[in-house]
Amino acid sequence: DPSQLDASERESAFREYLMRRGLDPAAHTVLQGDFEPETAARVMRGHLAGGRDFDCIAAADYLMALAVLPVLDEAGLSGLPIAGFGDGPEAAAAGLTTVAADVVELGRRAARQLLGQLPGSVPGRRLHGRTLLATQLVRRSVSPVMTL
Repeated sequence: DPSQLDASERESAFREYLMRRGLDPAAHTVLQGDFEPETAARVMRGHLAGGRDFDCIAAADYLMALAVLPVLDEAGLSGLPIAGFGDGPEAAAAGLTTVAADVVELGRRAARQLLGQLPGSVPGRRLHGRTLLATQLVRRSVSPVMTL
């Protein structure tokens, strides 16, 4: 759901990354794929039909990134750099570069937080604030012949 906190945090983190590198976030186009691969492909087709110029894609979700690969291929842009957030077997199979979070650690922390919320839990085990996970860039090369 694009209205969820993690969706807005991903966009904020990307904008902050641009600013730290001296780039104006307002000069970069943000398309709303709504975390739906079909929507991402449709929105990208519309963006390309508008004749807009761009040199890379950073997708908030790796499944959306995968969905736009055939669209880029149809437009003759199969060599355009693209990366998605999250990592799964589909991304690995397609050769998609991703920013991967440790989902095992995510589950571990979620369970710890849930247990700390239960009545009768050990005092001091209740966690407050945000939980940040380390991420890792997983560099891959998309095959020029890509079908999904």
